[in-house]
Amino acid sequence: GKFTRHHLRTPAEMLMEEPYDWCRPLTDEECVNQFLVAVDINMSFAAAANGLTVGLNGPTHLTGNPEFDPTLPGSWLVDLSHVDLSRVRINDRTLDSDRLPSPFTPKGDHPTGPAWYATPTVAYAVELGFDVAPIEAYVRTRTGR
Repeated sequence: GKFTRHHLRTPAEMLMEEPYDWCRPLTDEECVNQFLVAVDINMSFAAAANGLTVGLNGPTHLTGNPEFDPTLPGSWLVDLSHVDLSRVRINDRTLDSDRLPSPFTPKGDHPTGPAWYATPTVAYAVELGFDVAPIEAYVRTRTGR
């Protein structure tokens, strides 16, 4: 192995990407609305797990700026600091990115440099129209559901 048995991982060695506990202050305009919409994210992960592709073999270490392959479950070292959510258009509308968390950091902050991301997260950045250039990756080449 690369590290001793009791090695404590640093944040640079961990997948820490999900803004599961994020909230923001309401705007004045939102405060006068009659209703509030809350999103239950707790069970969304369980539903998504039904279609999750998982690795069935040991990890393969890819180096030398490997090409991203969204079909391979794994961890990718990628710099997503260039991702600007205000460029994303949904239903011909531009997002107000200041009012939304970044889906690419644990606290919803904008990414500041390379970090480890799971395959679905990198695929989401690609789906939003952003270029990704992995630095290295650990992927599983044999997969199943």
